[in-house]
Amino acid sequence: MESTCGYVYVMINPSYGEDVVKIGKTTKEPEERAKELSAATGVATPFIVAYKRLFKNCHYAEKLIHQILEEKGCRVNTNREFFSISAPDAINVILQIPDEQDGDSNYSDGCDTEEPNADLAEEYYAIAYKYEHGSNDTFRDINKAIIYYEKSAILGNAKASYQLGWLWYYRKRCAEKALYFFHQAANNGHWQSFANIALIYEQDLTCRDRINARLAWGKYFGYISTHHLTQEDWDGNNIGDNFIQYILWCGLNNNTILEVADELARKNKETIKFALNEKADNLYKTGSDILALTYKQYVGQYIDELY
Repeated sequence: MESTCGYVYVMINPSYGEDVVKIGKTTKEPEERAKELSAATGVATPFIVAYKRLFKNCHYAEKLIHQILEEKGCRVNTNREFFSISAPDAINVILQIPDEQDGDSNYSDGCDTEEPNADLAEEYYAIAYKYEHGSNDTFRDINKAIIYYEKSAILGNAKASYQLGWLWYYRKRCAEKALYFFHQAANNGHWQSFANIALIYEQDLTCRDRINARLAWGKYFGYISTHHLTQEDWDGNNIGDNFIQYILWCGLNNNTILEVADELARKNKETIKFALNEKADNLYKTGSDILALTYKQYVGQYIDELY
């Protein structure tokens, strides 16, 4: 099995001038690779390693770096690893790439992590948003939106990971992919993603897992309880709606309401009651009377019992 751990390097060669560098990868020491390249016929002067960085997955890191530089118009030849860019600028691009490509589906308790590489990540996010929604100069294209959201997510943008989760679940109908990106978003501080994770584990037949659903709800309500969100936060993040989804799930599955959720519900009884009535009204309007009555039965009873 091919090793993924290795270096991405920047090499310079006096024969090519100051503003042309070679950027490649190797699972060996870059200095060894420089000797191999320098020994090749037709190379007038030796290659020098200007910079090297170890990655868990050097193949993935190199691919992303090449994509970034190609989009900036720096690639000299599509079939070669030479770029028209100074060594310091090339090094700066490499420094922006997080060494997290192996991925980790476990939850993280850190919900306030700073997003690295914000400028480039936001640039890709803006392009993706235009492709997702369309604009005066951009045709709507969900597949291209996914490509650019993925680039933004790789650079640490939690919002992009969340959008990917949403697109994969609601547009592409792929729960496994959606879960991957919602997990990624949650691990990068997007606490709202925990509700989406819980709902997929609850509702999707291909991924149904009650234990993981309860864990995700615990993370979600735990964040809300420790961050003292305002009424505006509740309204803007659909917390009331997520609450009634959770209460209904507990009622249908005979699960005990989590203590942290129960405490929050008691403090925000009127907000949850309003969300329930709005939900039921919308269901009645669409002809889903049975579902509306189900919400009223399970969630309404719980709200009525709150003191």
